[in-house]
Amino acid sequence: MLKRLAMVSTAFAVLAVSYAAALWWGLLGNSLQSPRPNDARVPSSWSQDRERALRAAAVEVGQPEPTQILFGDLHVHTTYSGDAFLWSLPLMQGEGAHPPADACDFARFCSGLDFWALTDHAESLSAERWQASAAAIRNCQALSGPAEAPDLLSFLGWEWTQVGLTPERHYGHRNVVLRHIEASKVPAGPVAATGPSLDVFQSADLALLRLLLPLLDFPNRQAYYDLDVYLRETAGIRLCAPGEDPERGCLVTAATPRELFERLDAWELEALAIPHGTAWGATTPPGASWDAQLEAGQHDPRRQPLLEIHSGHGNSEEFRPWRAVERGPAGEARCPEPRDDYLSACWRAGEIIEDRCLAEGETPEECEARAALARQLHAAAGVNGIRVVPGQRQEDWLDAGQCRDCFLPAFDYRPGMSAQYALALGAAGEGDGERFRFGLVGSSDNHSARPGTGYKEFSRLAMSDQRGIADARWLRWLPAGAEPAAAPVEVGPLESRGLEGAERMASFWLSGGLVAAHSRGRSRDA
Repeated sequence: MLKRLAMVSTAFAVLAVSYAAALWWGLLGNSLQSPRPNDARVPSSWSQDRERALRAAAVEVGQPEPTQILFGDLHVHTTYSGDAFLWSLPLMQGEGAHPPADACDFARFCSGLDFWALTDHAESLSAERWQASAAAIRNCQALSGPAEAPDLLSFLGWEWTQVGLTPERHYGHRNVVLRHIEASKVPAGPVAATGPSLDVFQSADLALLRLLLPLLDFPNRQAYYDLDVYLRETAGIRLCAPGEDPERGCLVTAATPRELFERLDAWELEALAIPHGTAWGATTPPGASWDAQLEAGQHDPRRQPLLEIHSGHGNSEEFRPWRAVERGPAGEARCPEPRDDYLSACWRAGEIIEDRCLAEGETPEECEARAALARQLHAAAGVNGIRVVPGQRQEDWLDAGQCRDCFLPAFDYRPGMSAQYALALGAAGEGDGERFRFGLVGSSDNHSARPGTGYKEFSRLAMSDQRGIADARWLRWLPAGAEPAAAPVEVGPLESRGLEGAERMASFWLSGGLVAAHSRGRSRDA
């Protein structure tokens, strides 16, 4: 009997060790593939009827050359993007991976767009994912009918995801959209932004993922095995040395818009670079403004004729006079006092700490001192101020940081990065009055391969990027699980907001916008 028990115990031990080793070495997951899009075709009769109706309408209004309004989405992510892959997990109420082929199918059969662009984050695009993206776009285009009048035009691009830790060094995100999709006219790789967006995946700590997540959610373990492989591949992306060509399988980087434009020029690419989500405070430090974009050639009107003012992250159109953080004489961050039309998040942090402190029976003087410290720490923490309050809850923050009288405002609003402020700078320019003369567009910024989610408002969890943890038990194991405390803590500018912060952001997300393009035809050139 003892011998049999020893044999069984040994067998279980061998299996456990083997399983742990497979987890540790990433042997159980699969690399994300993108199959071919659905090969169903739009009936030719539909396209012919559309063209006849267009020409008849042109004759009726006396227009010799037909024009039309086409609708599209120039900002679409699939789970080739790192954040999209994370949000696809069961622990974030995700529904699984959606590669580029899914985006093609959705644009053609669901939203019925005229055009769209694939713009996954360059910082997580390995050479293999980039080539797969280009192939998916070419496959999608091949299914869309004749080149002069396709039912859907597909563009290839990427997102240059820059995050500055100070207002002076923040330039924000840009979607780079290429005009051509032929293999001979597509670069060997995208251009990524240096900084936090790149660092978060290049230096990812996989120990928790390898050993813990599959065990905590065992029925859905394959999703976490696959995430392990995804993060290993992303962390293995080699950055190009200065002057090195991406043909060698490395990822080119650019620290500023000027460097990005110079790279596009050097490759002789016909491409647009479209700023977006500019007033969205989740990745924009308090006090940031468009002024920094005028320095040292950081704006190129040839490359940046458009500005995306609305997306699933909300509206970045309207200017307001208040700021999330003010600056003192020496440039130090100061927390502004509340106004009737605005409550800064740093001020609310102080109120939360003060209320907790008083509830614990501390003196009013002590609690006010803690509140002042919380306001100071929050103002200095940049985009991660939410972590200054330990164990914060969504309802603690009320509408702090929000524009109370804006239309569908972006989260944690930064009015100095609004479209109205940018256009005002252009109008005020001496001798350079068109330096910020933007065309204004909307797009989705969808992260589940659903181009054109702005065409109809329904199924918010599916059609927007609204995400939160599926079960509060995850907070015991993952970041931001601290217990509420009556004293603030200091956080660094590179620390994560954590899952609780992500959930508050998601509560302000929408289903996105669309581009309306006035065109003289449906071809790529038009």
